[in-house]
Amino acid sequence: MVLLDEDIIRPQCYRCNVALRGNYPVFVTKLVRENGLDWWEHKLSESRQVRRWTRTELEEKILSYKARLKTLLENTLSTG
Repeated sequence: MVLLDEDIIRPQCYRCNVALRGNYPVFVTKLVRENGLDWWEHKLSESRQVRRWTRTELEEKILSYKARLKTLLENTLSTG
């Protein structure tokens, strides 16, 4: 259920994300510091729930992410 959870998603460098497979100990420690242990335990509980995405839901997510990315890029270009 947390695969596309934007509360958890963070950018990582190649080393942490790939070579260290997410660098879980450091990643979790930072999330707990930012949000608290109760929040993290709730996220762990959610992670055990199966979420079956429909094709339509995934396509809508893709469109939403593309629109948000376009806005970010436009804002970056206009200020940069």
